[in-house]
Amino acid sequence: PKMGTVRRTWRRAGGKRCFPSVGLCVGVVCVVIASGYSCNAEKSNSRSKQSRQECVQSHDIAPLKDGMALVYNNKDEEASKWFSDKCYNGTVGEMKDNCACFYWAFRAHSTANRTKEASQALDTALVLAPKDAKLRSLKGEILARKEDFLKAAEEFKLAAEYQDPDGEDAEENLMKHWYNAATAFVQLGMAEEALEMFAKVVETKEGAKKWAVYNSIGLLHYDLGQYAEARVAYAQALELESDQTAVLRN
Repeated sequence: PKMGTVRRTWRRAGGKRCFPSVGLCVGVVCVVIASGYSCNAEKSNSRSKQSRQECVQSHDIAPLKDGMALVYNNKDEEASKWFSDKCYNGTVGEMKDNCACFYWAFRAHSTANRTKEASQALDTALVLAPKDAKLRSLKGEILARKEDFLKAAEEFKLAAEYQDPDGEDAEENLMKHWYNAATAFVQLGMAEEALEMFAKVVETKEGAKKWAVYNSIGLLHYDLGQYAEARVAYAQALELESDQTAVLRN
């Protein structure tokens, strides 16, 4: 989603102090399914040996083609059932060790509005591939929708840490991870932590081009009573978009 315009003031939504500046990349409103995955020590040790950086790998896709076809053809219930049969959890299903199966199960269950199954699939995928940036980002998005912003911020920070710098759209993804972490902290009223994350956003090539990010930085400094820093940030925003009324009002 594209970053939107920034309002000058904070607002309240659901009793929380919200910062509508550029909206969380997963939604502008104050935004998982976090049912934990448990296993005994023996299973945990076994899985740790199988852990890998990326969940979805090419050699794991072929066995999933029928289920993926159901997802692509919008056969939501059939797709959900197919993946439940193949990889229900970490101990049940013929593909219980196939991380890609759980990723696609998450997608299928989510589309079919099976929240519990989707949560279980994502959590199991994270057990198999704990350093997958995309999975961490998905976890963060879901936590944010549940308004568990602190845990969401931590997931987005992990996503940024694990982002493959050579991966597809790596720079843009890195910017989004830091931006989402910043916005989660904003929702909590943790301005200093949000500023730390926004600083990482503008270190990326994509983030440095976003006037709205600098405007957000300015608003946070203003809220902290740091008026000189706020003016600097507003000036940087105007260098990118000189006619933005949202910035000029500040």
